[in-house]
Amino acid sequence: MIKSIFKASIILVLIIFFPIQNTVSSSQKHSAQSFPQIKSQANLENLSMQPDHGKIPLYFIPNEGQVNEKALFYAKTSKYTLWLTKEGLVFDSTIEQDKQDRRDKARHYSESRSHGVTDSRASELTNSPMYEKDVSQLYFLNANKKLEVVPVEVTEHRVNYFIGNDETKWKADIKTSKAVLYKGLYKHIDLRIYGDEGQIEYDWIVKPGGEVSDIQFFYQNVEGTGIEKNGNLVVKTAFGEMQHVIPQCYQIIEGKKIVVEASFEEISKNTFGFKVGKYNKRFGLIIDPKVLVYSTYLGGNRDEFVSDVVIDSEGSAYIFGDTLSDNFPTKKAIYSSNSGDRDVYVVKFAPGGDSLVYSTYLGGSIYDFSGEMAIDSEGAVYVTGTTYSKDFPIKKAYTKNLRWPSDAFVTKIEPGGNALAYSTYLGGSGYDDGWGIAVDSKKSTYVTGYTHSNDFPTKNPIYNSISGYSDVFVTKISLKGKPLIYSTYLGGSHHDMGWSIAVDSKGAAYVVGHTKSTNFPTKKPIQDRNRGYYDVFLFKINPDGDALSYSTYLGGSKYDYGYKIVLDQNGAAYITGRTKSNNFPVKNAFQKNYKGMWEAYVAKISPKGNTLSYSSYLGGELDDIGYGITVNSKGQAFVVGSTRSSDFPTKKALHSNHFGLYDCFISKIYKNGKRILFSTFFGGSHYDHGMGIALGSDNSIYFAGSTRSDDFPVKNARQSKKRNGYDVFVAKIR
Repeated sequence: MIKSIFKASIILVLIIFFPIQNTVSSSQKHSAQSFPQIKSQANLENLSMQPDHGKIPLYFIPNEGQVNEKALFYAKTSKYTLWLTKEGLVFDSTIEQDKQDRRDKARHYSESRSHGVTDSRASELTNSPMYEKDVSQLYFLNANKKLEVVPVEVTEHRVNYFIGNDETKWKADIKTSKAVLYKGLYKHIDLRIYGDEGQIEYDWIVKPGGEVSDIQFFYQNVEGTGIEKNGNLVVKTAFGEMQHVIPQCYQIIEGKKIVVEASFEEISKNTFGFKVGKYNKRFGLIIDPKVLVYSTYLGGNRDEFVSDVVIDSEGSAYIFGDTLSDNFPTKKAIYSSNSGDRDVYVVKFAPGGDSLVYSTYLGGSIYDFSGEMAIDSEGAVYVTGTTYSKDFPIKKAYTKNLRWPSDAFVTKIEPGGNALAYSTYLGGSGYDDGWGIAVDSKKSTYVTGYTHSNDFPTKNPIYNSISGYSDVFVTKISLKGKPLIYSTYLGGSHHDMGWSIAVDSKGAAYVVGHTKSTNFPTKKPIQDRNRGYYDVFLFKINPDGDALSYSTYLGGSKYDYGYKIVLDQNGAAYITGRTKSNNFPVKNAFQKNYKGMWEAYVAKISPKGNTLSYSSYLGGELDDIGYGITVNSKGQAFVVGSTRSSDFPTKKALHSNHFGLYDCFISKIYKNGKRILFSTFFGGSHYDHGMGIALGSDNSIYFAGSTRSDDFPVKNARQSKKRNGYDVFVAKIR
């Protein structure tokens, strides 16, 4: 419970802390005694707010006499109440000391729906000795005492206050707002406080004539504060350590966003401000510690899993995965209900992340599993996966019938999301699994996976027959879904599995996966033999599809798996996956040593395929898996995955601490592979697996995966609460 309270407030970069007895420095011009001592909310208010906090935005409520006169506004979340006063801020939480969540019962009684009357049992429960009141404080030093504190973006939501039998003290129809503005907190400086359920955020707005050095804030009653080497502000409290990420700072000049360097600055004990680089003082400056742009759940009454995420030029996120739910959220769906035990789904989010453009099931009456997805320049979506369904939706199909027991499928959805352009089976008489898909500028589709069929459809093949228990297949499909342009086996005498595919501007296909074969076909290899049980493989097929340009093993003496491949503009390949080998090939590595169990890795292979540009472990002492990778125009790689390691490497982290059984991680690697630029945990208190990652046109990071955490961090959410089992999560950070 304590951990979830910290998690809910980690993005509260206003820095409000739990109280521990400490002496305020005599150098402070405002004494602690002068700060308003607001006590627990249970003694002050009783609001008829909607009790399901996870489904509503965060509202700021003005004080019209219903609470302590020192409070001007307050915002009530599921974890705490934030009180806004002229002198500063009060963070009021109740720490539960019993396994029974009595506070929820108190909230049930005290927060009835509109025009409800309070039951006195609420106060009795909340004030029971099982609860410890925790009122933390922050105030602004040398601030303007005549400032205005005003609501911003008034909403239609209203709250009512009914307590006791004196009707003159009842308050009804109190307006609420999405934000509160401290106007003129310092000379030519405003402070805007806003947020969503579970988290509060703020912007310092420095107008022309304002001085950043005027901003000073003091933390009362903390064990210690300090700025770490990475620039994050850390505050030690009785209940743990809280870190606050370096603020982002910028100006808008002639419609362009100009980034300005900014950092926390320690002024004196427990007192901090900001230091900023040179900027144009004729224009306003925003100091904005906000990093999370949006984060949302999406799911139904059973489990959902994510395979991939892609982004279009407008910033819309497309999610592909599979679901067991019969009430997965749909909109403008081609198929609005599930057809079998497990269906795949395709979802397009609006750029803001808080609404769906479309969402549809796709599947038949048995099992359907998702692989990768791709989009073309017009917004059409291409997906592949595996189906066991004889009635999988088909249209203009190359193969109309399932060739039992399973086939790969390849489906193209029209840009509007409301119709299939084509959909086909792809397979032979054995098991066939579709895993990777890519599309070129001519809208030809490239698919990879693995096949157990000795009659998998081939055309102009490099290898026309299966060589082992399973072989990789690579198939290129024409614009309209048929015919095949080429289709080939590729493998050795054991198990070979193609996992991900990418295509360059010339139409050459690059495939990554893993093999157990000691005779996997190689050409100009970095590593010419299998060194372990499974090794990663990487190969490139020329644009005509009739020859290998290069093919290589990559691995150590144990298990090595390749899960995702992307290309940069020069044709260099970036791959990620996981390894159990303590001698996995490393070069120019930011992490040279294997730390234990499964380790994620990231590697860059030169455009000619014959050298490693860099290769590095990425992980801690427990399990770490790299599932997704992307790259920007500077050659910097971004990796997403999941980790069980509390010592996973972090830098400039949004979340510096490991919270759950598995946490999602996001890491950004410098172009030469020798250092990490950014790395963070992201998740709740249960299982969180990051599966896909993509970059927007503004270099925002979009990532998606599956979570079992009820306290996964959300913001601007389409769905604010997890529904059951595993749910999808989708998030965007700057």
